[in-house]
Amino acid sequence: MLHPCPRLHVPAVVAALLAVPLPAHADQGGTTDPDRRYYAAAMAAAGTSLQLHDVVAARHWLEEAPAAHRGWEWDYLWRELDRSGLVVTAGEGPVTDLQVSPDGRLLAVCAGNDIVLRDARTGDAIAVLAGHTKPCWNARFSPNGARLASVSSDGTLRVWDVGPRLSTLRIDDIGQGVAAVAWSPDGAELCTASWRREAGRGVYGVIDTWDTADGALRRHLEHGVKPIGAVNYAPDGRRLWVGTWDFDVAAFDIADSQRVLHLLPPEDPAYKRVNECRLSPDGTRVAVAHDDGVLRVWDAATGVLLHSLHRQAEGARLALADVAWLPDGRRVVTAAKDLTLRLWDSEAGEHLAVLHGHAAAVTALAAAPDGTVLWSGDADGTLRRWDLTALDTTATRWSLPHTAYGVAVDAGGRRAAVTGWGGWAAVFDVASGAPLVQWEAHGESGVRAAWSPGDSLLATTGNDGLLRLWDMRAVGFGPIDDDPNRRPRLVREHVLGVQGMAAAFSADGRWLAAPAKNGQLPVWAVADGAEVDMFDPGINVSDATWHPARSLLAVCGDDGIVRILDESRLAGRLEARLEDHDPGALQAAFSPDGAYLATASASGLIVIRETAGWSRLREMSVAGGGQLAIAYSPDGSRLATCGADDHVHVWDPATGAHLLKVPLAESPYDLAWTPDGQRLLVLPLDGTLRVLE
Repeated sequence: MLHPCPRLHVPAVVAALLAVPLPAHADQGGTTDPDRRYYAAAMAAAGTSLQLHDVVAARHWLEEAPAAHRGWEWDYLWRELDRSGLVVTAGEGPVTDLQVSPDGRLLAVCAGNDIVLRDARTGDAIAVLAGHTKPCWNARFSPNGARLASVSSDGTLRVWDVGPRLSTLRIDDIGQGVAAVAWSPDGAELCTASWRREAGRGVYGVIDTWDTADGALRRHLEHGVKPIGAVNYAPDGRRLWVGTWDFDVAAFDIADSQRVLHLLPPEDPAYKRVNECRLSPDGTRVAVAHDDGVLRVWDAATGVLLHSLHRQAEGARLALADVAWLPDGRRVVTAAKDLTLRLWDSEAGEHLAVLHGHAAAVTALAAAPDGTVLWSGDADGTLRRWDLTALDTTATRWSLPHTAYGVAVDAGGRRAAVTGWGGWAAVFDVASGAPLVQWEAHGESGVRAAWSPGDSLLATTGNDGLLRLWDMRAVGFGPIDDDPNRRPRLVREHVLGVQGMAAAFSADGRWLAAPAKNGQLPVWAVADGAEVDMFDPGINVSDATWHPARSLLAVCGDDGIVRILDESRLAGRLEARLEDHDPGALQAAFSPDGAYLATASASGLIVIRETAGWSRLREMSVAGGGQLAIAYSPDGSRLATCGADDHVHVWDPATGAHLLKVPLAESPYDLAWTPDGQRLLVLPLDGTLRVLE
């Protein structure tokens, strides 16, 4: 049976956060502004609610957040709150099943005793098929779409003529309680699955197949000692697959009615009732939705378990009520009691996306045959329609050749350069995520990338101890090809002698700086490659970044000191030593207007200073891991960091308030904003690039 998931509300989060003073180093205005403090608290509550999948509470706190202070993090959470395109009220009771007709025109909705036929594009009700006297659990269109079969707790199988909406066949006493139904691929046979209880024997599973012409019983099978709640034919019609409350899935040969496969999940204390099992479109894999919240994908030929997929942020594995294959035969969607839909890559075993919107347990799924639409239903009787093109994660989850370490977006915001393991470098179309070009940039792993201000040059560093400068003017837009005229051209290289942890162009594009061996920091003229300066602090340099307007260069040392160089002065150019951090790798970023410098360290400490006099304004910290990258948003209103705690953090640099954290499966190594401030590109160490927008 379906039970609504209890809703989680977190008003105490806001109260607790409001009771905590802002950092002592916050600006005077930020410290005393109650709206600003309430905004930060509301964002923390909204973010926590969404991680708990409580969209009701998340929506409340987002609407409560003062409009004057809403920024990137508010837009990000609002977008994540509901990605569905249409909401329809199906009834007061739970939606128990959904299916789209083979021609994509009708949506059959089971909710209560009746089946409602709806327009599969608009959700509008067209007709009601009434006759069952107890809840209807499954309804399935025939392969040609002309008929609809339904089963109910009233123990009957009914077959309806979809045209005149008449019941043309009724078979009584097919079993008790939970029931499921499926058509054979040729439409000549129906299978029902249920259970019976007998004195002295107890409960046993029942599988019956029926002739769809006259309702004659073709075969009767028994399996297990629990109800059978799921049944499907293989696409070729040669096998019948059933899933049971005994936790198992069994496959029967249609020709001789013999069981040929028996799939059992690993033993552990969790309750693993099978709520649905479905074959991939090509019949090679079977996806099984279990009550322990795990989607298990099996090889349909050998019975080998390929993947056990689960990902529920609150730490509890809540039941999966349904699973649906998308028409591409690779992606699978699950419906869960934690109010989410989750999108998976069934071949790679990877989690692609989580979709919020439902305010109750998601109970049923149905994908349109043409791959354009997905419908979902929940325990509150609500239907949601999802645009499957919007579920395509290509634009927000880029597949990379391997693990990547450096990302940079050009000034025009159209191209992103990425470097990574093995020495490869690649350029992607920011709008679509499509790869534009890929080449071997270094003999060992690429580490960092930087665009020149005019976007014509790209600097890359690698573990091979080289800094290379590439002419990127030929790299345009379109599919990758082997045309040498469209590939980057190597302009020159500089020997660093160590792993290149940074590459930085000056704001006017005249100079290029990168850390070198023996703790040196050379500066070259971009025009001819001549060395114009050599700074020798005698420590390993972990980052270097230029002021956006002045000839100041911030040099981060692993001794925890940031040295500010003024390259306009030939003598005494060391302007300041900023001793804010313990020894360890540092990262630095100037605000876009150059008024502030933010630094982040291996201890998780983040410090913001004014550049006029270098006075320390405020500090923040991440209690879980060092921060490996830091960047101001283009308007300077937000500061993003990421690192070893497996999160991206967004801060208000004016007050030091923590506004958002986004969890990732792997530690993010680098990040970059797009120039319009709409997107944040992040590199987790899992061979992908994630676009947060």
